[in-house]
Amino acid sequence: MVGVESVQHVDVYAFAERLGVKIVKTRLGTLFVATTEEEANARREAFKARRGVDDADLPSMFTCGVPEEVGDAVQAFIDAGLDGLIFNMPPGSSPEEVERAGRTLTERFGAQA
Repeated sequence: MVGVESVQHVDVYAFAERLGVKIVKTRLGTLFVATTEEEANARREAFKARRGVDDADLPSMFTCGVPEEVGDAVQAFIDAGLDGLIFNMPPGSSPEEVERAGRTLTERFGAQA
């Protein structure tokens, strides 16, 4: 049986290199692109209340703001070494809100698949 001790000493990057594969580092989080700062603040508060998180934990789960603010937050994750980000949208998001999020990210980062 494999115990915790053996997992603590696994160098996954060395293991992947031996296999000839690359580990892709990604992040999953919720995204909302607001049209105003007031809307962004209201969405942040609603997310915190629904999930029971505080201000310190919020950025690790929820990327929210006006387009420039969202773009800057996404860029910070990329600059920190992530290869990509995966986003879901808050429950009840409208098609217009989904389109705004897609447009914001595509205008800033391009349409990479």
